[in-house]
Amino acid sequence: MILIPQKKNNFNLALSFDDYNPLNIKVAEMLERLGLKATFYIDTFYKESHNQIKQLHDMGHEIGGHTFQHPQDLRSIPIEEARSEILIGKTQIERITGVDCKSFAYPRGRFDDGIVGLVRDAGFIEARTTKILRTESDKPFERPATIHFYNGRPEYKGKGWKSWADFMLSDVKRNGGLYHCWGHAHELERDGLWEEVEEFLKTNFT
Repeated sequence: MILIPQKKNNFNLALSFDDYNPLNIKVAEMLERLGLKATFYIDTFYKESHNQIKQLHDMGHEIGGHTFQHPQDLRSIPIEEARSEILIGKTQIERITGVDCKSFAYPRGRFDDGIVGLVRDAGFIEARTTKILRTESDKPFERPATIHFYNGRPEYKGKGWKSWADFMLSDVKRNGGLYHCWGHAHELERDGLWEEVEEFLKTNFT
């Protein structure tokens, strides 16, 4: 996972985006304007995803594993099939980028101890979940995030993502830790969040 030290404060910033989607390039172009880098967790089933992985890698972003076909729940398929999903995605990313793929994100955030073992055995050194409103973790294969760029999270208790983003940012500035924002390009498009997300990142991290 790419960590971006915040020199004026005692914390790191991380940005990540999940799934293959043509709009990931729009995300990368936004980050380029802001001088920021992210980890893109991309499933590799679609041929088009391979070109995108190469393009994002060449732009300086990290590519993380997200399986081959993005099963809805790795826990619900046979263990050898789950192992293959994890390994094929990792192998393809490494072949395209020429570098080790070290970070993984569980599809839909669904995992158990058995899936953690498969991810570790595949050679990953960390994995991100979909848990939010956290700024630290001592479990490298159960990394939470801080903010999901999406207004429908039940954890937000009816408030928009931006309200929680401001609140959690104040907390991490005081106490340190990791401020990790993640999202899906298709959600930014569907919910019209592009300008809001870009302005938030520009105001606080550039």
